Amino acid sequence: MSKQKNNTNSKKLNNTEPKHPPIAREGYPFIFILLGLGLVFMAFSLQYISWLCLFLAAFVVYFFRDPSRKIPDAKGAVVSPADGRIIGINQVNLPGFDKPFTQVNIFLSIFNVHINRCPLGAIVKKVDYKEGKFKAAYAKEASTQNEHTAILFEAGNMPIIVKQIAGLIARRIICKIKAGDKVDKGQRFGLISFGSRVEIFIPADSADIKVKQGDKVKGGESLIAVVK
Repeated sequence: MSKQKNNTNSKKLNNTEPKHPPIAREGYPFIFILLGLGLVFMAFSLQYISWLCLFLAAFVVYFFRDPSRKIPDAKGAVVSPADGRIIGINQVNLPGFDKPFTQVNIFLSIFNVHINRCPLGAIVKKVDYKEGKFKAAYAKEASTQNEHTAILFEAGNMPIIVKQIAGLIARRIICKIKAGDKVDKGQRFGLISFGSRVEIFIPADSADIKVKQGDKVKGGESLIAVVK
């Protein structure tokens, strides 16, 4: 398989989640390869190339960082599935559903944490991967034309959908959950490498949206909506 400053966080927070490795394991191969190349070039006195490899290794460590988060435990809280900036909030109709959804679009730059998290405690009903293009993730058409994975969560009778969308540079979508899994709010479920976009769809008549365009959000911690 080919492989986005929010002041709306819930005031009621759990303690920071249990300790977790500070770097996502998916980053280790890149880190070790770059470190190895850096040492090889250094041994051959190719200092500039060696330092470039070491710099890139340090950046990969930074990119794949996986910080702990404080998960809001307020009743009905729907948390952000990703770090990034809100680039659009729209009302849309989705195939297979008879009610409109509010679509919240999150753009992740290469400087954001790229770990994706579950927006609420729920059952995973469906995971659907689609091949596609690799247009810039902030472009409107990226939502429908780019490669993506769509995850349908269901809490009670309420569906919530999260889409992991590849961007211009991102060529690797990782989703670690499958249909039938029971997930917790804020639980890590995947990541997208090197710049991307994540969208969350919430039934328009079931929730109050708590973010606006331009807000910066943190995955698992920032409040996106409160379900009624």
